[in-house]
Amino acid sequence: MPSTLIKDGPDQGWMKWEQDDSHKGRFAQSALNPIIWREEGAQVRAKMASGVEHTNNGGVLHGGFLMSFADMALFAIAYKALETTYAVTVTCNFEFLGAGEPGVDVEAVGEVIKETGKTIFVRAVAYQGDRAVLNFSGTLRKIGMRTPAGDA
Repeated sequence: MPSTLIKDGPDQGWMKWEQDDSHKGRFAQSALNPIIWREEGAQVRAKMASGVEHTNNGGVLHGGFLMSFADMALFAIAYKALETTYAVTVTCNFEFLGAGEPGVDVEAVGEVIKETGKTIFVRAVAYQGDRAVLNFSGTLRKIGMRTPAGDA
């Protein structure tokens, strides 16, 4: 999926996915905040803002929010391999390491472990500040470019 460099503002130098009105109302755009990322040596750092709307009844970040962030972070971390193709998540493994605090960005630092012709293996750890909240890994399967649902 094509990505673009953010050229100004507080996130200058980070990358984001190009999106248009056809993405409105989809899960990632309606339930989550945008994910952005940047390279840091051999690794990629992805981040997303969190808020009270992402909490559970205990007032900490909902596990489903953290898992959704991690799933999106897999794609951000593998962005170079996905510039000309789409992919789907085949597996995603999670180990919760601590409660997440709303209002604090969640950041994942990870890397592509291996890429084959159709498969990408990724691993990462998600943090809030210097506190690890989630360890995760996943496998992505390249599926080629697709026409968005509803397009002829």
